[in-house]
Amino acid sequence: MFRSRTIICSSPFPSTKLSLRKQPFTISNRKHSHNHPSEIAKLSLTRYDPPTIHEKSHESPSLIILHGLFGSKQNWKSLAKIFAQRLNTHVFTLDLRNHGDSPHLSVHNYEVMADDVAAFIKEHKLNKTVVMGHSMGGRVAMAMALRQVPHIEKLVVVDSSPINTRMPSIFSTYVDVMKKVEQAGVVKLEKADKIMEDYIDDVTIRQFLLTNLKKDPDTGLFKFRIPLNILGDSLEKLGGFPFDSAHHTFHKKTLFVAGTKSNYLLPKDYPTIRTFFPNAVIAELDAGHWGGILFICNFYVLPVISRIATFGNKQVVFTGPLLPPQSQDSFITDKKSLQDLDNEVFNEILPSVSLYTNRGDVLRTEGIKCNICHSIASKIEQFMLLNKTQDITVKEGILICKLFNLQPHRVCEELLPKFGPWAMIVLAKSVFSAENLCSKARLCPKPDFDKPEVIDLPPPRQPVDSSTTTTTNESSADDEKMWVVHLSDWHFDPEYSEGYEAQCGEPVCCRPPNAFGDQATTPAGKWGDYNCDIPKRLIESMLEFVPTVVPKIDYILSTGDLPPHDVWAETPSTIEKTTSETSDIWRKFFKSAPFFPIIGNHESAPVNSFPTSSISNISSVSWLYNSLSKQWNVWLSEDALESIEKRGFYSARLPKDNLRIIGLNTNFWYKFNWWMLIRPHEEWDPEHMLKWVIDELDKAEELGEKVWILGHMAAVSEDSFPSFNEYFSQIIARYKDTIVGQFYGHTHWDEFQVIYDYPNAENHEPRPIGVGYMGPSLTTFRNVNPAFRIYEMNKKTKQIINHYTYYVDIEEANRNNQPEWKLLYDAKSLYNLQDLEPQSWHDLSERFLNDEDEYQTFQRIASRNQALNKYGSCRALESRKQCKKRIICKLRSTFSKHGPYSSNEFCEGQMWVPHLPEDWFLTATLGKKLNVLVDMDKFEEEDYNKSGHDDDGESDGFTLEGLPRAIVRLILGLVLGGDDAICR
Repeated sequence: MFRSRTIICSSPFPSTKLSLRKQPFTISNRKHSHNHPSEIAKLSLTRYDPPTIHEKSHESPSLIILHGLFGSKQNWKSLAKIFAQRLNTHVFTLDLRNHGDSPHLSVHNYEVMADDVAAFIKEHKLNKTVVMGHSMGGRVAMAMALRQVPHIEKLVVVDSSPINTRMPSIFSTYVDVMKKVEQAGVVKLEKADKIMEDYIDDVTIRQFLLTNLKKDPDTGLFKFRIPLNILGDSLEKLGGFPFDSAHHTFHKKTLFVAGTKSNYLLPKDYPTIRTFFPNAVIAELDAGHWGGILFICNFYVLPVISRIATFGNKQVVFTGPLLPPQSQDSFITDKKSLQDLDNEVFNEILPSVSLYTNRGDVLRTEGIKCNICHSIASKIEQFMLLNKTQDITVKEGILICKLFNLQPHRVCEELLPKFGPWAMIVLAKSVFSAENLCSKARLCPKPDFDKPEVIDLPPPRQPVDSSTTTTTNESSADDEKMWVVHLSDWHFDPEYSEGYEAQCGEPVCCRPPNAFGDQATTPAGKWGDYNCDIPKRLIESMLEFVPTVVPKIDYILSTGDLPPHDVWAETPSTIEKTTSETSDIWRKFFKSAPFFPIIGNHESAPVNSFPTSSISNISSVSWLYNSLSKQWNVWLSEDALESIEKRGFYSARLPKDNLRIIGLNTNFWYKFNWWMLIRPHEEWDPEHMLKWVIDELDKAEELGEKVWILGHMAAVSEDSFPSFNEYFSQIIARYKDTIVGQFYGHTHWDEFQVIYDYPNAENHEPRPIGVGYMGPSLTTFRNVNPAFRIYEMNKKTKQIINHYTYYVDIEEANRNNQPEWKLLYDAKSLYNLQDLEPQSWHDLSERFLNDEDEYQTFQRIASRNQALNKYGSCRALESRKQCKKRIICKLRSTFSKHGPYSSNEFCEGQMWVPHLPEDWFLTATLGKKLNVLVDMDKFEEEDYNKSGHDDDGESDGFTLEGLPRAIVRLILGLVLGGDDAICR
């Protein structure tokens, strides 16, 4: 995981300022003077070179950046890089005396600091410079300009004014607190912060001050690298401004940037500024004294510098990812008037990000942060969509995947190219969209998505034939019964081969090119293995067995997931080959039987990729829908096939049995179908499937038909987006008398789920109204034994009388060279149920709470393999107590936040909220840090290389160039990450 660290980029000036300008303060008032020259400090520096050195580089002015009190050159690191790149000139960040790595000298005032910087300019033979300073650094820059230091061409002062003030007492407090930290002899930063917390409430101020701590290699103790005594004694001097405008003026172009949320440069100071700097332009930006003002420097000061400085008299066109676009025709020269220049800057650079009024020569922006944030995010999106960026991400992902052995090298090399570009597109248009980023950072209002809490449903009507409501506990003769076979999660692997390595380390084994025969440590058995998907021969043995235990087959239901779990190798062609071969098997055994299949999440390539038609310009899954409609034409009507071709779901009306089967495409609400994150906001109902379901149910109700619902994932599922759980709960509650069967798969476990009446003002008590049956998987994947289910139903009501689960022990089949399919259990006998009504299943969940043996029986049959799944579907590292609580709450469909158990004391906190990419990555990493506004974010190394490095090995901060590596971990986590990964 990445951990973020706040980096403050200026001194922590408080929000008050006392003006003492009763009389002009002149240089003669100062006790220090040029009569006693101070020793010159040789300043520590960092130089940032331009990306290209042109012929007249020596003619371009260098940019010198000066930090604030208690700061250092590191505060400007990221911005300095941007300046060097965009301005194509050398940028120098300096540590002023008694700060950072520069010398400690007893005299500390603006004149001597100005002398230090002047000496630096002379030593490095900088013929032309633009000096930019923030806060204390701004006053040093002004002192240099007013003393006519040679080679200063232009001046930029950020939130600092040339007036005389008294330093607030809080600064003395800061110094005293830092001394207390040193005296305590701390060895951990956490301890230092704890000491400061008693005196300084603001965590950002504490973190800023703590950036000055440095560990002594000999003692292991943290010491402040700034001389606290010297700075403490100099605070009074730093409050003054030692110049008189009658004798000192600077007539060259100057930019003052004032933060409207700061008290350090106020409108009442503007006349004084004019006396010292007659040609000054003042820009008011919606920001505070700290990081906010510097962040906006990235967007405003940079383009202004480029024009007032006219670096090398060359056209400066910003096309990089961090800057708003500019007109390619713009060309600013020194010949233009300053007023025209600044109007042009605002008109050209910020047309979409600010509203301003020209009040004399003061430019004011209002509400700029939101629109500037949108400008950033739009560039981030564009950057992420570049082929080059996606290529870098894929390469980084492969490297990390191999380096840390996340998967075998072959899997790494094939998986990342499939999922990396898809993830980058989705992240760019969802997590990193301007709308999402800026609202998460609280720089813009939260988008108002038009998504209903409650969907519109037709009012109930009286059933056409009341006799169809007969309950299932009535006796039923054999000729009044029907038998339905439920097959789920086949995961047929055409490449399964006996004798290949079953412990290969890949997600799925028992296939080439792994070790074979004598070279295999655990050769795959003839009939299957728990680390693999299943061979064709096992499927055929099961289909041969089914007729032997069913008097007659009335219907066959297949709830999806036909291909194997080799997600790294899947392509549309391999998917079509597998589904086609599976359909051939079905035709061989079920040609004349009514057969109703639906689509699982593994039927697409990449897995889970089911875009809606609204984003077909980006991606499409029509190849799959077209292929399946052709393969399934033996069993489905023309209308059903046409619906599959368009949207992947269908309805089948069976008048002779007064039955309607609705086959859902539950991939539209699957949390790992990343395309759902970028569907249009108004598309709260993807492909209008919920509206279509309501229409189908309403038609069935009107005609007195009963309905079975088929889906791969349960209607109310932990794997669904929460809103869909809510919507479908409402639909089931409305049509509870029409829906008599719900059949699902996906989990691979043998499970059930009780659906409760959706609460309303009159009824808040638990009222079971339906049951969802999750069929066991045929695959052995995840250490389960293959199984299928048969339902005994009332032919008249279409309701379930009992159900029977059959399974085969794979280890036994391999030992005996022949599978023996057996009855695992029937629901009524195993659980002593009078009937299979929703109330009976609810009562069973109550018994699980109090009868541990009965609960363990349920867990045992869930996996059909107690030897390898002793505790059933409990997750890794999950306590048995917590597991039981989670499982029972899952049986009670707590994934609907309005369900009767979602806020129940027992199930409180158990409702699953899908982990979206923004939960994993954005909120913890980027969203909060956009408000810091300087260096944006700092990633610390935890378990692999940092996002980026300088030659000195220090962390570079969050930049777009480092973004691909940051996203790699997200992608790998989604694709390879355990129980909640896409390989389910």
